[in-house]
Amino acid sequence: MGTKIVIHDMKTVGDAVRAERKAQRASQTMLAQFANVGLRFVRDVESGKESVNFGKLSQVLMALGLELSLDVPGDR
Repeated sequence: MGTKIVIHDMKTVGDAVRAERKAQRASQTMLAQFANVGLRFVRDVESGKESVNFGKLSQVLMALGLELSLDVPGDR
């Protein structure tokens, strides 16, 4: 099991994506091609742009082997 990151904003997502991409020694161009998204989209994600498309973000995360999860509180 890897590191768990609590996400409160897109900057945190972007930082995590950039760190993992670099850890895998991939360029932004390589990631864009592998995730089937545009280079501009990868740059937007890594810069923390708030209005990115969730479907495309999911493709980027899957390409890097990252997953996004939600912790749902118990009974309300």
